[in-house]
Amino acid sequence: MTASVIRLHFLVFFHIQPKRLKTIKTEWKIKKKMLRKAKEIIKDNWLIGVGIGNYTFALRAKYPEIKVWELQPVHNTYLLILAELGVVGFLFLLLLLPIR
Repeated sequence: MTASVIRLHFLVFFHIQPKRLKTIKTEWKIKKKMLRKAKEIIKDNWLIGVGIGNYTFALRAKYPEIKVWELQPVHNTYLLILAELGVVGFLFLLLLLPIR
């Protein structure tokens, strides 16, 4: 029964697999680019950050050639907090975390 389900899966979805793998590679390239840009913004505003909710504005100011659909926060919470609040805000948030 299991072998039949696997064969059926490959027959139905075989044409989708190569496209999906290409999409995954593209997604990783985009995420790496987003991480690089976030690190640059953090490097420029490391002490107090760019302000809460101002990451995309800072991204647009630093990279004016960026396309509108690429204007989104970095998909890493720690880097986003560092970029928006800086080291001062990040350390303050760490102090608020409960210690066991």
